[in-house]
Amino acid sequence: MNSHKLKIAGIVVEYNPFHNGHIYHIEKTRNLTQCDVLIAIMSSNFVQRGEPAIIDKWERTRAALNHGVDLVLELPTHIVLQSAQQFATHAVDMLALAGVTDLVYGSETLEIPQLTDFNADLIDQGFSYAKAKNSDHKAPNNILGAYYEQAAQKHHITTHRILRTNQYHSEEINDSIVSASAIRKAVLNYQDIIHTTPMSLDVNALYSIEDYYPFIQYEIIKENKTLNSRFLMREGLENKLYKEALLHDKYEDFLEACISKRYTASRIRRSLMHIYLHTPQHMPPQTTLRVLGMNGVGRNYLKTQKNNAKFATLFKETQYKDFEERASLLYALPYKDRLTSLSQKEKEGPIIVP
Repeated sequence: MNSHKLKIAGIVVEYNPFHNGHIYHIEKTRNLTQCDVLIAIMSSNFVQRGEPAIIDKWERTRAALNHGVDLVLELPTHIVLQSAQQFATHAVDMLALAGVTDLVYGSETLEIPQLTDFNADLIDQGFSYAKAKNSDHKAPNNILGAYYEQAAQKHHITTHRILRTNQYHSEEINDSIVSASAIRKAVLNYQDIIHTTPMSLDVNALYSIEDYYPFIQYEIIKENKTLNSRFLMREGLENKLYKEALLHDKYEDFLEACISKRYTASRIRRSLMHIYLHTPQHMPPQTTLRVLGMNGVGRNYLKTQKNNAKFATLFKETQYKDFEERASLLYALPYKDRLTSLSQKEKEGPIIVP
């Protein structure tokens, strides 16, 4: 495999959960780019909306490899749990480091989204997407797209857009391709979702933010004097979190009470996860790409990249191994029967499929 002549496609994913729309994305990516290798950079055990993924990263990695992805890289937890700008920028930076030539992402329009279409200052301040975008861009996915475009231009990566086939965040569950949020809601309501995803989603084996709230509540109350020094904590938010944690025993009630014009639900959720995970204030820049899984094509590609990028296929080589190990354990903490298994998986090598 001669890396100088390869076309390497990259996609940024969360797969929370992996569903038929993602299969469509993978197939369209291959058709659009005619790529030799398809690399996905995927969120860890936590996702950008500020919650634990409903299925662990290893199961999601296996699903990706079984449906056309050649190489799955991990987007580190502390990066996942940041703003749309940081999430998108770091993801594309990592794909560039991996040698990606083409980036493919889903969009509500085939037009290239521009940052000038949005009020970035409002986004950075935590205001809702509705207040930060104009009427021509009706979904938050386009804000991510604008940041993908900005980062890709910096790295001279060619971009391609795939028109989304379903309404963003639609809760309808009738079609074969529906949103991840609709699937999450349906499975928790014991609805039949077998026609929407190849994954086996046993409601009793999923991860739910409600189960983490007692631990988060305890952390807020115990550490209330030092919350303002936590990662990405905005001044004043710690007081609101502490006040409401004393009043509410259910996560949704607590979250609703904390939301304001200044702080969106997503910003609060991400802040809560950083409190729970004890995310360090300062993390070194990323220089290593952690491999979660690969097939034969991905494995051969890694061999061609030994002199170009540092891929970590062993846990001891992982750049943020101490933090990711803690994040993995805390991900499993509400489910004691899963602690040992996830701890072992974190230290094992990547998933390899033929």
